Amino acid sequence: MHSRRSCRVVGADRPGGAAGTAELEELFQLVDFRIARVKATYEAATADVIGKDPSWPVQWALLTQRYDATQQQVRAEVKPGDDVTDQYNLVLASVQKEPAHVSPGDLSDLMNRLGKAGHPVDESGTPQPKYVSLSDAFERYTRSVPTPSDLGKLVDVLKVAGLLWLLRELGAFK
Repeated sequence: MHSRRSCRVVGADRPGGAAGTAELEELFQLVDFRIARVKATYEAATADVIGKDPSWPVQWALLTQRYDATQQQVRAEVKPGDDVTDQYNLVLASVQKEPAHVSPGDLSDLMNRLGKAGHPVDESGTPQPKYVSLSDAFERYTRSVPTPSDLGKLVDVLKVAGLLWLLRELGAFK
């Protein structure tokens, strides 16, 4: 996590918080890095991955085609100083179809499946963005929704806390 002193919020200096070309470029660097690491992991273990997960190569090809086409389109239409919020969201959507939900064929899904096949993707050296919301947006966009068991645990903690508060109010802890 970055400290607030060393980071700038995406679009903080633009009307309405619009994303700029620097933020977009950092997003490209981050996605390119992750795609390169996934590709290297897959290429080192192709036969094993295909044997354990035959649909992986097809979904990988579709993801990289989708991302490459989006990157080409966005780079062709963006000019320095533009508000690129829409293009930024297009890039995110090219690697993660739905915000806050990992779907089959998404970059996060393919990375997870490589790990389950015994070939975890090395993410050391991941580029660290200068803009707070770049990493926040990418993580928010790619993380899964909490499971029912996570929510159930939270409810259990809240029940205990409520019970303790009630007992304190009734004078049980005098």
